[in-house]
Amino acid sequence: MDFQSWLAFPMGVLLCSAFWTSAIQQPASHNCTSNGQRISFSHSYKIDLPTSSQIKVEADPLQHEDNSGVQLDPGEAEENEEQNIIFRHNIHVHAPKGDCEALAHFKDLLERMEKLEKEVAELREVCSPQKCCGGSQGVSHCSGHGTFLYETCSCKCDEGWEGNDCSRPTCPGQCSGHGRCDGQKCICDEPYFGEDCSQKLCPENCSGNGICDTAKGVCQCYKEFIGEDCSEKRCPGDCSGNGFCDTGECYCHEGFFGLNCSQVLAPQNLQLLNSTENSLAVSWDQIIDVDNYLLSYYPVGSETLVKQVHVPEKQLSYEIVGLRPGTAYNVTLRHVKKGFASEPKYLEASTEIDSPTELLTDQVTEDTITVSWNKVQASIDRYRVSYTSANGDTEEREVDKDKNVTTLAGLKPGMEYTIYIWAEKGEQQSKRASTEAVTEVDSPRNLVTDQVTEDTATISWDSVQAPIDRYMVSYTSADGDTKEVEVQKDRSITTLTGLKPGMKYTIHLWAELGSKESKRVSIDLLTEIDPPKNLRVSDVTHSTGVVTWTPPAADIDGYTLTYQGQDGMSKVFQRRSTGELDFYKRWKNYVEGFGDPTGEFWLGLDKLHNLTSSSPIRYELRVDLWTASESVYAVYDFFQVASGKDRYRLSVGNYRGNAGDAMTYHNGWKFTTWDRDNDVALSNCALTHHGAWWYKNCHLANLNGKYGESKHSERYLGPDWGCEN
Repeated sequence: MDFQSWLAFPMGVLLCSAFWTSAIQQPASHNCTSNGQRISFSHSYKIDLPTSSQIKVEADPLQHEDNSGVQLDPGEAEENEEQNIIFRHNIHVHAPKGDCEALAHFKDLLERMEKLEKEVAELREVCSPQKCCGGSQGVSHCSGHGTFLYETCSCKCDEGWEGNDCSRPTCPGQCSGHGRCDGQKCICDEPYFGEDCSQKLCPENCSGNGICDTAKGVCQCYKEFIGEDCSEKRCPGDCSGNGFCDTGECYCHEGFFGLNCSQVLAPQNLQLLNSTENSLAVSWDQIIDVDNYLLSYYPVGSETLVKQVHVPEKQLSYEIVGLRPGTAYNVTLRHVKKGFASEPKYLEASTEIDSPTELLTDQVTEDTITVSWNKVQASIDRYRVSYTSANGDTEEREVDKDKNVTTLAGLKPGMEYTIYIWAEKGEQQSKRASTEAVTEVDSPRNLVTDQVTEDTATISWDSVQAPIDRYMVSYTSADGDTKEVEVQKDRSITTLTGLKPGMKYTIHLWAELGSKESKRVSIDLLTEIDPPKNLRVSDVTHSTGVVTWTPPAADIDGYTLTYQGQDGMSKVFQRRSTGELDFYKRWKNYVEGFGDPTGEFWLGLDKLHNLTSSSPIRYELRVDLWTASESVYAVYDFFQVASGKDRYRLSVGNYRGNAGDAMTYHNGWKFTTWDRDNDVALSNCALTHHGAWWYKNCHLANLNGKYGESKHSERYLGPDWGCEN
């Protein structure tokens, strides 16, 4: 920057600044000499800065050795005084040596500098604060109560002062805009008050029923009062918004009542209409002007399981569904209006016990029915089963609550039964589940054969108890021929005819009722062998003879030829037909024999031994038994009696016949009489059973027992030969 431009800059800035010093050192002589002269210019300018400004003046940290150029130094100022900006510049000009023309020009420059210094001095006078802002005296100091602003040539007064020179004190807070200032005192507008008119009176001073908030001029009423001035008495709960208040008393809108209008009329006549296993239907009386009904319900003792439902105002009943069977429920009903609920109306009701399901009948027999079912969900005390026969007989029984199956016994065969089952809890009963079942037709019992001949057989049985349509008899021969005959329902005996001689038959008997059949009972029988026919004897000598005959129709194993020798001895070794002969005899009698061979007799043990053991002939034993109504027989394919040394031990072979096998039990045992005990029983079987026989541990056959005696211990026919009963 050249000298002229540098000089122009501070002049533009310092028009209103304070000029401090100016000095020009001129040469001692104006004569041009050969020696160079040094000419110095020194100027200082001071700028006053208020202490309130944000400008901080610091010394130039750089020091110039030759003190040429410009320096910026802070002015000296005490604390809280103004600080100054001082521009200092030193100009050192060296005149050229021996050049007077140049010196003339330099002198001209000095004159111009002097003229500039004069102009600056004039500006200093013109730009003083008194003259720059209209020449007002003391303005620049604002009476010590403000800051002078050169930009506006006016004072900015401190708080509490006013006027152009801040010399007049003001009222507090400018009376807050709610009054005027008079002699530093606020004259407040109504209803404001206070030193600075910042407080506001409340209406009627809150009537003594509240506290005035003077900052807002609003009453804060005590709890019992309301209104702008707290002059009105408050109603309880402000009538809950459901009425209007007049002098502390609520006048409720329709549908509400109570001191504070918070109560809604309670429901009336809540009652149970109907209950099922899983529902309760309830009803109630109508109440005018309600919004809806609130229905709540829960199992007794389980309030945490409560459920609620809103019922429309026009609906006066409701069915609660999805409940547990056999459970007591608490039901409450409330009227609801504008969100307010009435006092509840209570009802306790129980659902019905659910019925057993899937009632089934299993394992039906002629006198029993087993029933089963699915258990109920409800908590119960017991199940009860009732069953009624088609003829009206009814029986009832209790079943444990933990069971779901029971068997009904003692029923009548072939009878239809209606079965009911239900659950009970106290006096409460579930609905009844029912089913029907028909017992099986009972089977005929004690099927026996009577009067079997070579081509007929009479069978008899005990009648069934069930009502039936008929009996059916089926009989099948050993060679596979089957026939079937029907027997009237009121008969219990029939004769089968057209049978084959010497043929084994299996007979089946059953009862029928419609399509139902009883179980079958069966028995086997063997028809009599038809006798050989046309028996002739020829070629007779003193020791031989030829016997011929026509063979029987039966399939036989062989023939038995019975004849009587000259000595009159018969191969029949025992006969009893009238009971006239007493067979309760000693050992000696049985060894020797007794009685009349043409009537009742015993051949004798010695003779039986000699007959069966002394020849190569193989003997069979046949026993024929009969009563007034039946006859049976038994044949053993081998028969032998040992010697007296072996106590006449018995040996018999294989059995056939229809009397039943009784002699095999006695096979291998010695003969016993009341005076000779050879059995293995603890007592003498002959004494005990009043007879004599090949006893073992007593008998199955006792053919020498007391004749006609029905007691087992003394009868002469064994049980296996059809005389048990």
